[in-house]
Amino acid sequence: MLVEALAATVGDVQAIASVDTGSTPLAALVAYELELLAVFVRDAPKEHLLSYGGDPATNDPRLSGERLAPGSTVHVVDDLVHSGASLASAVRLLRNAGLDVRGASCLLVSPPTTGWRERLSAVGIGYLNALAETTQL
Repeated sequence: MLVEALAATVGDVQAIASVDTGSTPLAALVAYELELLAVFVRDAPKEHLLSYGGDPATNDPRLSGERLAPGSTVHVVDDLVHSGASLASAVRLLRNAGLDVRGASCLLVSPPTTGWRERLSAVGIGYLNALAETTQL
């Protein structure tokens, strides 16, 4: 039910991306539900072999999953947005890899007093689709 609800928040994109290792399973399920490609952001860079594409010149050690063409449209999925720092970092990383981040969704979001709205706005995410807001974290 949660995967279907999150999937309903995704617009017209070519792929789903996770924010970090913790949100990877959720992003994978949403991508599967929508029959879209998926790319995953790692918390720490991979130190061996290539993780995102076969060319060392274009590899990003914090990305894994499907190698997307530059300009591919992406929707980012997270489990919990507290300060927005992880989500903002993922958006910057995905854009640096040449991807067009169109929107973001999460299961649970903290009240805006934690500063997430400003952090996301600073990276061009004007609206966060959240299934629920917590009153205390």
